[in-house]
Formats: sequence, C-alpha cells, structure tokens
Amino acid sequence: MKALAGKSALIIGGSSGIGLAAAKAAAAAGAKVTIAARHQDRLDSSATAIGHGTSGRVIDTSDDESVEDFFRNSVWDHVVASAGAGGRGRLPDMNVADAQAVMNTKYWGYFRIARAAKISPTGSLTFIGGNLAARP
Repeated sequence: MKALAGKSALIIGGSSGIGLAAAKAAAAAGAKVTIAARHQDRLDSSATAIGHGTSGRVIDTSDDESVEDFFRNSVWDHVVASAGAGGRGRLPDMNVADAQAVMNTKYWGYFRIARAAKISPTGSLTFIGGNLAARP
C-alpha cells in the first residue's frame, strides 16, 4: 500500500459497502481520496468517517452528462468503481425495468467511467463487481 502514498484515488461508490472499505484503506495508506456517489449527504458523512482529508463529489453513473462533467477537468492516479446496487433476487421475479436500471448503473455506468476517466500513465482503473457477479 505504500504505492498509494501521495497519489490521488477516486472511489466511485465510496459512500457505502465495498467502496467505503476501499476508500478507508486507500486513505490509511496515504492516498488523497475522493469518494463519489449520487447523494451528497451520504458522501459528507462517509468522508467524515474516513477522515484523512477525504472529500466527496456527486456523480450519477447512469447519466452520460454527469459522468463526462465529473471527469472533464481532472486526472486521477487511481480510479476504483464500486457503484451500483440492485439486481438482487431471482431472475424470474425481476421486472425488465428494474433489470435495465441495474445494467444502466453497473454495466453501462462502468462503460461511461472507462470512457471518460482521465488516468495518469502510471495509474489504474479497477472495477468491482461484488459477489453477485460470480453467484448464479
């Protein structure tokens, strides 16, 4: 984790769950952490809980313009995407609109991030799928 000291780390979905844990670990390792998610109030409380000067910025990964605006004027050393909830339950029980909303946030959201993110030449882009990605 020494490699993170002094580096910028963006954790999308960093206000809860796996993203919050990743943000805490990066901040403890000395990274300058920014967490991003849809709700400013959750970002504020999570940034305070993480400490180490962590900041929070709003992004909606289901919206092209939101993602493009977010990345327009910034270059990151490391970007981690752990955004998107939903998709839980048995496939026969999910309606199509809910499934499409999940795909728009998770799959297409990650596509938007990969397309728009400006990452330093020695940086990284990491996508986190969670345990439901490997569980039938």
